[in-house]
Amino acid sequence: MALRIDPDHANAHLNLGRAYGQQGRIDDAIRECQAELRIKPDNADAHLNLGWAYEQQGHLVEARREAHRALELGLTAAREFLASLG
Repeated sequence: MALRIDPDHANAHLNLGRAYGQQGRIDDAIRECQAELRIKPDNADAHLNLGWAYEQQGHLVEARREAHRALELGLTAAREFLASLG
């Protein structure tokens, strides 16, 4: 609903991306995380969520890139995700 009213509502994209990820709709999760990052490029949570989605698709280079960006932005939880990627 929020995106119908305001398509540039960044947090709505992030939340929708998380919901899609939990449902296994990884392509949709990626799309929503990317939309979030177009609006708020320094959103560390969106970078980490995008990294997770890439990892689910086997795109480990992209997953690491996004996790590193989340860590650069101060999201310390990205360390654990990076460690899990090897």
